[in-house]
Amino acid sequence: MAPELLVNELRPKEASIADLLKADVWAFGMVIFNVINPGLQHPYEINIEKCTTETSLDILQEFLKNDEKPIFQSKYESFHQGEWAGLKRIYQTCTAIESSSRPLMVEVIKMICREKQTTRNTSLSQEGSLAEIHLKVSQTTAVENVDRELQKTHDGNYEQSTCYTNLEIPDDATNACAFLAILIAHELRELENMSWRCVADTAESIIVTYPHVFNRFRDVSRHYDVMEAYSLLKNHNCLPGNCYGLTEELPYADDALSDIGKTQLLEAMTLLASKCPSFGFYTCDSFIFLVGSYNSQMFVLDTHAIPAANDEKSCSLLKTFTGVPGKAAEECCRWLWERLSGSNLNGPQSLSRMVVEDLERFVNCYCSIIR
Repeated sequence: MAPELLVNELRPKEASIADLLKADVWAFGMVIFNVINPGLQHPYEINIEKCTTETSLDILQEFLKNDEKPIFQSKYESFHQGEWAGLKRIYQTCTAIESSSRPLMVEVIKMICREKQTTRNTSLSQEGSLAEIHLKVSQTTAVENVDRELQKTHDGNYEQSTCYTNLEIPDDATNACAFLAILIAHELRELENMSWRCVADTAESIIVTYPHVFNRFRDVSRHYDVMEAYSLLKNHNCLPGNCYGLTEELPYADDALSDIGKTQLLEAMTLLASKCPSFGFYTCDSFIFLVGSYNSQMFVLDTHAIPAANDEKSCSLLKTFTGVPGKAAEECCRWLWERLSGSNLNGPQSLSRMVVEDLERFVNCYCSIIR
């Protein structure tokens, strides 16, 4: 609560809508404080710990009377001075004790946009020519973890072909590439202009946390196509907000590595690269990759296990391609062809694009037809 609402001496005799809006700005600032001090249960926790008296509302009111602000967590000091500095500035601006000194929410949004753009530009410049990021996990991570546990238990004396017999692995994401690709695309569409490192972190989080969600309603023994996976996720409220349509950009049955298959894929990928941001799903046999255009670059995200450069562990891969749309699409296609060739795959291919459906336009059009 803002000081003017919590402290009787600071409370205005009559509060206008504008006064209440300024109180909301204070509350927003305190939310930002919690975000950049994630170890605290509430903003004034450290301040209260330093008091010898009992924790109470009276203590908090005394803090505000004396213009005392919450104490930051010291272990995050480097973040407060570095990548979280912009958020810290927004917090400080929003939580001026005097309400008239606080900005309007419209001005706060502009501050957030400026900080977001600055962070993006800094991240992209730091990444430079970074072309690929090996994730720490893959969709088979759960299986690999169980495998390692069995190795410890049996001292390595067991048959690989029978190591999962009668074992229940609730977070197993094997055969889940369609589900993971859709969830990652949905998250990227909701959070635009992230650095590629943040994109990789987002993908890792989804790969680790979401299998236990969609394993409750999918058959873990089979492969799903993108449309089936999308329908299940939507029906089980895993994709809040926008409704999506899937447009077929590659309606052919030609083999992926055939001459005509390569030509058709390049044409479809060039079109995908020309629209930013755009997200699509490339399918060949049991493999489904998330492809698209983001941060003015073409990319492909492979959630399957790919050997890392040091051969220590197989993990997912985020690969980016720079250049004009045609050039980036060509490089992306070359990577896909090498990936399929290395996995001995050369079956029919498909490329579908995720588009946001305009429900309001659809409803209005439908109603006009009915009338």
